[in-house]
Amino acid sequence: MSSPEPVIFQADGSEYIADACVAYEAAMETGSIRGGAWSRGQYPGIRLENNILKGIRAIGCWDIDRDQDWYVKPHFNEGIEITMVLNGSASFETAGHTSTLTRGKMALTSPWQKHSLGEPYVSASRLVFVILDVGVRRPNSAWVWPDWILASEKERKQLAQQILRNRHPVLPASSEAVFAVEQIFEILLTGTMEKDATSAAVYLNLLLKSLTEVLQSRPNTEQATDEKHMTIKVFAEGLARNLSHEWRLEDMARQCAMSRSQFSVLFKEVTNKSPIEYLNDLRLEAAAEQLREPGPASITQIGFDLGFNSSQYFSRQFSAYFGMSPRSFRARHLEG
Repeated sequence: MSSPEPVIFQADGSEYIADACVAYEAAMETGSIRGGAWSRGQYPGIRLENNILKGIRAIGCWDIDRDQDWYVKPHFNEGIEITMVLNGSASFETAGHTSTLTRGKMALTSPWQKHSLGEPYVSASRLVFVILDVGVRRPNSAWVWPDWILASEKERKQLAQQILRNRHPVLPASSEAVFAVEQIFEILLTGTMEKDATSAAVYLNLLLKSLTEVLQSRPNTEQATDEKHMTIKVFAEGLARNLSHEWRLEDMARQCAMSRSQFSVLFKEVTNKSPIEYLNDLRLEAAAEQLREPGPASITQIGFDLGFNSSQYFSRQFSAYFGMSPRSFRARHLEG
């Protein structure tokens, strides 16, 4: 039986797809930190009822007075995530760039942006995070905003476009945004869901309004990336984590909500390779990486593990790509 098709942009529980905040939950359980959260799904905290703050996957905070021995490892979330430090500082990393969040700054990520927080350890800080699921798993998905968000349809579409085109995950936070997050912090620590959910919705709306104004005020010197091209780019990056799957062209196209022909054309525009050529090159580079290191796996097993259907096909492809057989490549690197 073939393995299930990995879903690169959707929250299917695969590695990196949906963060479970395990380290944060453990720290709260042991009393290492003071914190609180309302949540759904795999996130820790008090369970949100179906009719309360629909779309919120997690809204939480911490108040830490000493450096910890953990951090929030690289992950994705189902929704857009806004993180703000009220006191102290926290490192924030995405797309290979590390910034320091302090009061007056906020981090904004989309579902397809892997990010980490606090590496190498979470330092003394007061922090709030909000994960809002708006139905998107890829850049060309349709955004579905919860009813409690008061923005007009035009304003919602505008905010969605601003988030899609934003190239600056760490943004300045207005005094209005800081005020809203301070109120959310107090509600999470001292309030109750039954009494304070409406107030939380008010301050979340204020935070989103402030986010819209910040994104509008930033100079946009870059060409807006077409959503379909952005979807292809995210999919191509995700392939590297799912090399063993028996990908077919129609599977790839379906993941990007495109026809085979449209997907193939756009993929070539983004990568200058066909989808299958791109996938094979990723597999061959991964095979070479394994062959450079001593290990018990046979050459045949390495090929099968990376999605090649036969040892002969793997050897032919490897020889054409690197100019020598896998056996010769391994011998050269292990003897050198």
